[in-house]
Amino acid sequence: MKVIASIHDADARRCIDILQRPDGSLSYREFRRDPEDGGRWFPTGDVSHRHFATEAALQDDAVGAIAWLADAPAWRRRLTA
Repeated sequence: MKVIASIHDADARRCIDILQRPDGSLSYREFRRDPEDGGRWFPTGDVSHRHFATEAALQDDAVGAIAWLADAPAWRRRLTA
């Protein structure tokens, strides 16, 4: 899978990676990082086993599953692009 976008929250402590599979379908993974851990990213949610045919379908699922995502500035820009 290839990361085609990373969306961070306003504090850059949480993010999701939007993934494209070899068959063209999409998925995502959620990560977080804490200063006391040296800023390393740790997975907190992985739905990469699920396939989404469109970015709109992925967005609907992700916003429903990840509370902070709707307020992420980059996510809002991506939705209106």
